[in-house]
Amino acid sequence: MLESPFMLLISDEVLFDRQTLAREMPHATAMVMLSHFGGSIQGWSDAYQQILKDWESYWVDLNLDAEDSVEQWREGRWRVARALFRLTGRPLPDIDAMPLHLDQLPREMGRNCQVWHPGAVEGLRGLSELGVNLGILSPSLSASLLWGMVDAAGLEQVIGVVLGPDELGQVGLDGFRWERMEALAQAEPGYCLLVHPNRQPPIKAPTLLSPTDLARLPGLASRFEGL
Repeated sequence: MLESPFMLLISDEVLFDRQTLAREMPHATAMVMLSHFGGSIQGWSDAYQQILKDWESYWVDLNLDAEDSVEQWREGRWRVARALFRLTGRPLPDIDAMPLHLDQLPREMGRNCQVWHPGAVEGLRGLSELGVNLGILSPSLSASLLWGMVDAAGLEQVIGVVLGPDELGQVGLDGFRWERMEALAQAEPGYCLLVHPNRQPPIKAPTLLSPTDLARLPGLASRFEGL
């Protein structure tokens, strides 16, 4: 068994099926909105589906490559949150409700999503049993949403950190330095590796290619032996 400080920071692309997530979000969102604001599952779900049909209009004037990309990303998500109320005929939430809708409710939504790739949950448990510290990296999805999916899989004690745009301070990884990533992940410098589905990830980092069979993720722990 390995001992701390070894860490694997795993790309969300390795673990989650984005197409399944897109299909499940209308119902997952509707369940949470119903529990907090009443109405009906069908009403909230239909509103979300309508937003999806006109998705680009909510983002057309926003630039997620700008220096203030996180602020613009949050603005786009805030527009979507408010549109849910507008399309269901409810009073729009004011700016004070932004943390609720962007930081808290997504975790509840994530708990309603079953989008893990086959073998991912078992693979993560196996890595944890070997003593590897684990984190999830997503340059585009809310960490709160991902934490919800971690909760749903019962991995709260397995995953130590989730880094999304809010935590990174930007959307995407353009220009991001690995040393800063290690610090955000609270990893020991030089003892953290990125697990990614591509041999050339969008950040210069010590990288391991994810296995096709994610249940074999524990096999990556052997790569720490030379560190």
